[in-house]
Amino acid sequence: MARTHENSTLQLPMTTELDAWRTDYIGKLTAPYGWWAVTNLAWLEEGDNLLGSDQDARIRLPERLPRRLANLAFDGTSMTVTPLADGLVHDGKPLPCPLLVEGDQVLFFGQGENPVRINLIKRGDLCGARVYDPQATADHDAQAEVAWFEADPCWRLDAEFLPPAPGETIDVLNVLGQVTPTPVSGRARFVVDGAEHTLVATPAGINGRLFFNFRDATNRTLTYGGGRFLNVDGPVNGRIVLDFNYAHHPPCAHTPYATCPTPSEENRLPIAVLAGERYPKPL
Repeated sequence: MARTHENSTLQLPMTTELDAWRTDYIGKLTAPYGWWAVTNLAWLEEGDNLLGSDQDARIRLPERLPRRLANLAFDGTSMTVTPLADGLVHDGKPLPCPLLVEGDQVLFFGQGENPVRINLIKRGDLCGARVYDPQATADHDAQAEVAWFEADPCWRLDAEFLPPAPGETIDVLNVLGQVTPTPVSGRARFVVDGAEHTLVATPAGINGRLFFNFRDATNRTLTYGGGRFLNVDGPVNGRIVLDFNYAHHPPCAHTPYATCPTPSEENRLPIAVLAGERYPKPL
């Protein structure tokens, strides 16, 4: 029996529009500094942390790079990067002397158009280094690793927008176990097969957009077990469009080196959303 959704009569965007969005999505994975280029994420211990290709390095780099490129001294709050070899670049200039890092910073190593990139990041009380090697994207095959449900207009839903309470927040848990109070942007209330469902939205990072992080009954078998993401335009006259054809896996589905947020309990749908990104083969 075909699934029918109340308020799903909105026309599906042109196939070319959806195809273009999916092509762009894959392009971001395969970009020189996309998620498929990430080769490592290491969290610093207090004291000295070696950055290099040496087997004993705390932050391992590709083997073609120096065995001892830099030392990252972490005091529990900030880190100091001390070069041990030539070639490190910060802010477009060679890094000849120690650099104090208190927030997120980016280092590069190598010549040419796409050098290796090292992102120095802070997540709560953790400091770490994420390594991007543009050559690593050659190890991935988009046709084999990314798949989609067939576009279905029944999953383009007209939903009621429910504004948040003043100052409302929810606790967002990430895969590291860290909890971050996050502003609520509102809620979407919609109907599928006669049953009403609600999803809570948080800021999408782009003005006027909403971010939904949700789980549904397809997770672990047809889609990534940690849920999926959906970004939509903000409300117009108290309504928003939830087009689940644009739902996609979080970065954690494509790399072990991401720190993704997980869906809140409120965003666990008891239904199977057969739209958007899926596994190439059922598990």
